[in-house]
Amino acid sequence: MNDDDTERDNLYARAERISAELGNMTLELKACIENVNSRSGSGQGDASDPLSKIVRILNNQLQALTNVDASTQDVTMRLEQLTGELSIVLFRWSTCLHGCNQLACLQSFSLSTRALTCSSPLHD
Repeated sequence: MNDDDTERDNLYARAERISAELGNMTLELKACIENVNSRSGSGQGDASDPLSKIVRILNNQLQALTNVDASTQDVTMRLEQLTGELSIVLFRWSTCLHGCNQLACLQSFSLSTRALTCSSPLHD
């Protein structure tokens, strides 16, 4: 036999050992998973088991925190929108086409139409 044949045989033997080790690891992992599942009641949880009670409580708290986070994001988006609208109002009030710079312009500014001119009685 030449060197290439010897190297091929060594690699083949090594591949067989690795395959056997992976098979053993698979069986061990499967046994561990079955053990964990049997202890936790396959994810259903026994009502009298303290660990199951803790898991249920933590799951409920996680759900509540997720809801709070979603609500917080909604409020943050709304505040950002209102801040933008307020900055438009303040800018347009300070640059009223009538040049009045009066508080009445801010109070009478139409946000829904975003009018460039105010409807202040000062301009009538």
